Amino acid sequence: MGQAAENEQTKLRAAFFNNIGVGSILGGAVLPWFVLYQTVEWGPPLTIHWPANTGRLALTIFVVMMFGLISRYRADRIASRIRI
Repeated sequence: MGQAAENEQTKLRAAFFNNIGVGSILGGAVLPWFVLYQTVEWGPPLTIHWPANTGRLALTIFVVMMFGLISRYRADRIASRIRI
C-alpha cells in the first residue's frame, strides 16, 4: 500500500476517535444537566432539594468526560503518525 493510502487510513482512524471523544464530552457535559434539572424539586428562592441519585449522576458525568478525553488523546496520538 502506498504512503498516501496509509496516511488516509491514519486520518480516518484519528477522525473516528476524535468524533467519539467530542461526542462523549458534549454528551457527558450537557445531557446529565437536563436530567438533573428535571429531577430537582425547586422550592422557595435559593432552596434546592437535590434528588437521591445526584452522586450517581456526578459519577456518570466524570466517567463519560474521562472517556471523551482519553479518546481525544488517542486521536491526537494517531494523527501524529501521519508522514508527509
